[in-house]
Amino acid sequence: MAVKAVEFPVKLKWLNTPEPLSLETLRGHAVLLCFWNCFTPECLRAAAEVAELADRFKTRPLAIIGVHSSRFGEAIGPESVASSALRLGMQYPLVMDVNLEVWNAYGISAWPSFIIIDADSNVRGAVTGEGKMAALERALKAALDEGEKAGLLADKPARFHKIPGPPSLLAFPGKLEIDRKRGHIFISDTGHHRILQCALEGDSSAKLIMGYGSGRAGFSDGRSSGASFNSPMGLSLSGGTLYVADMENHAVRSVDMKTGAVTTLAGNGRPGFSASYNGTPLKIALNAPMDIVSDGANLYIAMAGLHQVWQLDIENNYISNFIGAGIESMIDGPFGNSGLAKPCGLSLRGNRLFIAEGNSSALRCADLSTHRLTTLIGIGIFDFGYVDGHFSDARMLHCQGIEAVGEKIFIADTYNNAVRYADLMGTVIYTLVSRKTESTFRTVPGPEGPLPLFEPGDVAYYNGKVYIADSGNHLIRVLDLGRQTLSVLDIT
Repeated sequence: MAVKAVEFPVKLKWLNTPEPLSLETLRGHAVLLCFWNCFTPECLRAAAEVAELADRFKTRPLAIIGVHSSRFGEAIGPESVASSALRLGMQYPLVMDVNLEVWNAYGISAWPSFIIIDADSNVRGAVTGEGKMAALERALKAALDEGEKAGLLADKPARFHKIPGPPSLLAFPGKLEIDRKRGHIFISDTGHHRILQCALEGDSSAKLIMGYGSGRAGFSDGRSSGASFNSPMGLSLSGGTLYVADMENHAVRSVDMKTGAVTTLAGNGRPGFSASYNGTPLKIALNAPMDIVSDGANLYIAMAGLHQVWQLDIENNYISNFIGAGIESMIDGPFGNSGLAKPCGLSLRGNRLFIAEGNSSALRCADLSTHRLTTLIGIGIFDFGYVDGHFSDARMLHCQGIEAVGEKIFIADTYNNAVRYADLMGTVIYTLVSRKTESTFRTVPGPEGPLPLFEPGDVAYYNGKVYIADSGNHLIRVLDLGRQTLSVLDIT
């Protein structure tokens, strides 16, 4: 007996379509519901697979609907979901399932998940997890073929609004690194799959010197623009080498600053799921490395997809899991028994490795001398908010970038659209600049007027200024702590 699909609640917010959709208006189409969220690495990879499916069925009446269901609820608004969809190339209608109504109606329990609906609005099957595109393709083809045989299919596919990409030098810049000796800034131009090196000039200007990566997603070594990256994120400069967390290639790469040569140090281009490994770096599959930091001898890697921090011994060419048991959790204690929840940002000061966690909206501290992990800010997974004050009361929302300077830590509080700093001596956190609260910083007007921060992904401190990867605005911003101004870094 056929099970009818559940109609979308009428009050839900829709994106990428001029009007709300319903299963009734989509009758005659096979429908693929894709349950996703902005944060889960598995969803990011599944988005690319769904894009391939959409291309294969582009001449047939298949409607793909992205159902954004998040544990962060109303804290993640339509603007953020639209931005994430643009970054992931999701050129199909999206519905905001803020209260998990659609999620619960279909009994979904994990991201990503997919529901297949035939041309007569019957549920034909469900698939959970990434890497299931072959099964989805078979199920969709069967639903379309049967609908055609029964005379139920629409004459042509439905067409929906396409979102244009950002017309700017940068696209979703993810992470920053400063060469303090030369006054250079390195930018992960994540959406353009490349890394830019710029010389800082004056208060808020920079000159583009060099680009690394072809600008197209790929996984190849080579010199400068002859190499390719796939959504590069974290950067760490040590000696004459720039280390790169090449997130969607699930790899660690290096760039020789003298020759521009890009070399793969760890990872094989595929996502791995083993939380325990000790051995040769090129023989292990990593999982969504988001940030990286060097102490000269070792690299520390924020392995977001495994909820761990890994360590790579550069001289001995040896990699191993280092902090976290590999289970998404928020547990303090010895490194091997501790729990992390999507580490996104790292900063090293002496023997202390500070970690910005996304899914727990937390600030953690790993003591490299005692091998113990402690929580400074945060109370649990998916516990979030926006509260300044004592660490015990403070709340953040999916923070992704940090920079430790002395006993202060600058924090990119990403989905609060804010930059904050934590005073380790006073155990207090303050807001520096935010679109949600009154700020003491004056936003310097640009051509279109003052521009608030939008999803800052990283921060880097240099010469009295905090440089901000203003990811959602596709800009680098300059927070001048002395003049108390926020301006755009003009790159020429």
